[in-house]
Amino acid sequence: MLEAQQDTQKVITIITATFNADACIENLIKSVLCQLTDKVEFIIIDGNSKDNTISIIKRYEEYIAYWSSESDNGIYDAWNKGIRKAKGEWIMFLGADDLLQPNALETYFSYLEHEGNVFDIITSRLDYVNENGSHIKFVGEPWNWNKFKMSRMSFAHPGLLHNAKLFITNGLFDSEFKICGDSEFFLRTHGDIVAGFLDFVTVKMQRGGMSLSVKAIIESYKIRKKNHILSTSKNCLRFLFVFVKYNVSISRHFINTYFKR
Repeated sequence: MLEAQQDTQKVITIITATFNADACIENLIKSVLCQLTDKVEFIIIDGNSKDNTISIIKRYEEYIAYWSSESDNGIYDAWNKGIRKAKGEWIMFLGADDLLQPNALETYFSYLEHEGNVFDIITSRLDYVNENGSHIKFVGEPWNWNKFKMSRMSFAHPGLLHNAKLFITNGLFDSEFKICGDSEFFLRTHGDIVAGFLDFVTVKMQRGGMSLSVKAIIESYKIRKKNHILSTSKNCLRFLFVFVKYNVSISRHFINTYFKR
């Protein structure tokens, strides 16, 4: 049931960064507000949008714990601002074009009640959809350090719960990285994470974005180098492997689009 935010201790803080997101932000807000309780707070950090994003946020500001709009240094800078304002024991990040799925928070609360507050993160699953909202595949597995350090993002970051203590121990996101700052944060831990897994679809996420790009591949290489994840030779080989794989997928998409009509 929708409730105005109260100044009480929160269990979950949901943080969303926005910039010129008037095409999608209202749907995200509605998907969160219908699950708000006195244990949940919602924070929106806007990057000085020039469209109608702010007017949409103001329409629901009675139910938003905190929001601001000012120029920033990208999504991870915005997330850091949200973390500094968060009162929750657990922190979740949602994109402006994501949708929190029905009963997601209730299911998380049930999981926490049975498993306790013993984890650094709790991963879940997401519904990966196309631009029309049609299902492509389900994504999300339990945390696996060996897969992750090789840039195989087997777990789903949207909807994942981060124990707030994790940011005290490891610091905030490095806003130097514009695309893969979340990966850098987890690589920084060198796998020293206690993880739970909720086998439940918590978020609907639209495909696309810069995470699937040459820039992201280059940034991932720099992140592994910064955190000494692989030797120089292995890091270079990993870069070449991912780069070739990416270009093969682009070529296949081009062929399927233009030559198989």
